Amino acid sequence: MRRRGTLGPTIEDMPIPRDAQPDCYWTGNMLDMEAVVGAYATLLIVDAYGGDEIEIPRHLQHAGDLIDLVGTQTAKAFIDVYGGSALYIPLAREAIKWAKAEPVLRQVRAAEISITEASRRLRMKRASLSEYLARNGKRHSRRCTPKNPTLL
Repeated sequence: MRRRGTLGPTIEDMPIPRDAQPDCYWTGNMLDMEAVVGAYATLLIVDAYGGDEIEIPRHLQHAGDLIDLVGTQTAKAFIDVYGGSALYIPLAREAIKWAKAEPVLRQVRAAEISITEASRRLRMKRASLSEYLARNGKRHSRRCTPKNPTLL
């Protein structure tokens, strides 16, 4: 039993799920990267380097940080496409936030937990979750409507 006043991890502390999928908060750069390394690795890269322009090494032996982040095979695929270039990594805070929230949202969609319980677990306002689920429908979808698409 949890002590009163103690909450679980914040959404920022939650891991990115391995089965993450693109949604409406993904930028064009992210979708391009996803075609090369997959959604999970794309989110790991965006979470680690978001908002920065990074120099992609030409050779795998100079990609220690990238290998540590996504693994050797994925780093090689990334370098094969982007190696030797400077690549802007989008900040994409909303994409990261909702990807991390998705396992809890799946439970809401399956009626395993209430939106109130999900908002407590995610430490988010119930209204924000309700709005997101209304925009995204009953299932996770790339066709959702962002709240403010001009900011993406």
